[in-house]
Amino acid sequence: MSINAINTTLLGISSKSNVKVQVSVDEKKTEEKTQTTQTERKQMSADDVFKYMTATRPTAPVQLKKTVNVKAYVNQESASRISASMKDFEAQYSDKLSTVKAEFGNISDELAEKITLKMF
Repeated sequence: MSINAINTTLLGISSKSNVKVQVSVDEKKTEEKTQTTQTERKQMSADDVFKYMTATRPTAPVQLKKTVNVKAYVNQESASRISASMKDFEAQYSDKLSTVKAEFGNISDELAEKITLKMF
């Protein structure tokens, strides 16, 4: 015996249109209440948000109050090697900074320094 011999189809078995869900009147009322009690917040402009963000972040630069005694941590040979390396870095930094300022023309010093630091 096959399924078609009994005259049944499988199309309507999982269909949601055949299943009727009854919702009580109380449930509808509570749903409407929750929708009406939600309040909208006032939209803020992007400038106000950015002003708030810049006002709340720490903007004071770090200040070293004491100098570091290099001789307490490394020997003379290492200290001279580090010193030569730093002088080389400072020379390269100033060359690249002047190149960035010449290339981009009229930009702020802060932006030129950021671009230069990205090169390293």
